[in-house]
Amino acid sequence: MYMSLALVLLALVPVLLLLQMERMSFIAVYLAIPVALVAVSMPRQSFYLFMIANYIYMPMRMALFAIHPGDVCAVLFIAAVFISWVFRYQPYFDRTRFDFALLALVLATVISGIFAYSPRLSIVPIGRIILIYIAYRALYTFSGQFSLDRMVRLFINLHALVSLGHTVLFLIGGGRFRVFGVSSVGFEMFSLTMVPLTLAYAIWAQSRRERVKFTLFFLLGILAAMATMSRGPLITITAACPVLLAVSYVYARKLRHQRVRRYVTKLVMIAVPLMLVIILGTGLYTQLGTRVEQIFAEKATGTILTRFSLWKSAIEAFMISPVTGIGIGNYHLLDSLLPHLKFDPVRIRVAQLSFHNVSLQYLAETGILGISALFWLAGAVFVTGRRIIRKTTDSADMQLSMSCFIYAFIFCITIFYMRVWTWGQEGFVLAFCLAMLSRQYRHLYKPGSEKS
Repeated sequence: MYMSLALVLLALVPVLLLLQMERMSFIAVYLAIPVALVAVSMPRQSFYLFMIANYIYMPMRMALFAIHPGDVCAVLFIAAVFISWVFRYQPYFDRTRFDFALLALVLATVISGIFAYSPRLSIVPIGRIILIYIAYRALYTFSGQFSLDRMVRLFINLHALVSLGHTVLFLIGGGRFRVFGVSSVGFEMFSLTMVPLTLAYAIWAQSRRERVKFTLFFLLGILAAMATMSRGPLITITAACPVLLAVSYVYARKLRHQRVRRYVTKLVMIAVPLMLVIILGTGLYTQLGTRVEQIFAEKATGTILTRFSLWKSAIEAFMISPVTGIGIGNYHLLDSLLPHLKFDPVRIRVAQLSFHNVSLQYLAETGILGISALFWLAGAVFVTGRRIIRKTTDSADMQLSMSCFIYAFIFCITIFYMRVWTWGQEGFVLAFCLAMLSRQYRHLYKPGSEKS
């Protein structure tokens, strides 16, 4: 004990010296090295760190790119999984459901970067999508060593905790401000994914206590999503949850689960009116109502008009280079490639945004090659989700299987109206959910049939 204490005190001597010299960056590096060594030696703890870091938007900006906490923790997690894999001596890699589709997307991205108008702008998106693929492989491998169910539950619990903070901030502000919290706009992707997944866990919970817990988390997630006042997540949740309830009701009849059927009925009869009372009766969501009304307005205004302008620009950019696109990450050159946009008053407001549409973003920046790879991935996700739910006959598997199914639905619809989430902070959500689908598919179908 005394020897350990002496070693710790000795290790702190350089910190004190660097403090006296006011070299804070050196202190950070000095302390980061042992933390990194500990993290890569413990895959489970590095996974926890990785998941928490994904919710934190705190970019460290460099000359050409920014490093996020999730990026650093993703690298540590990948290293930990790789080291664990090496010492377990598994002389093969599992071929997963999405390897070829994701690699095709990576290849299309690289090709678009080679032929880009500014290859320099393509370096970061290419590097990020490669990192997302490696993170996907690491998450898939880890889910075989750990427990996929525990991984998903951790994600749900973490999202509920963050949602609680966002909801409290929104209520304190009296509904005057849009709340994204420590996650920034990346919280949109977390919400539209995790709220339906939480509902799937609530519907197919194995105990009353668990059902109540996940139902509360689900309602809390909706409140946090509304606190962002972002229409994309709310559209997705509004579309996905009824589909999830309907499919769950049908499968409950098929599997003769009266409890699930009763729960679905009660949720529709109680939760929906409750949410309407909260939205319409509290007066906190007036601004959200105004933003939603813009969707159905006869004449496009505000950010809806902005999106129409962006989507039109994406199609025009595609016409410049239909096969390989203008280059991944080359959106910022759009004014130079399409000079008439400089006279579009809407463009002034969106100078540093994206096309706010995954499909059109790939169409414009990666051309036919990229959009084909994206649709290949979407098709593989849809087929996998459908096969998983059709294969499930055990109610114990239904929480994960229904989560996989509803995520497949979410992915396939959001690529037509949400901004790109195949790289950056949101890309790790994609990696996690694709790993979830691949592992559950492997669990339900013949183990060992996908070894290579």
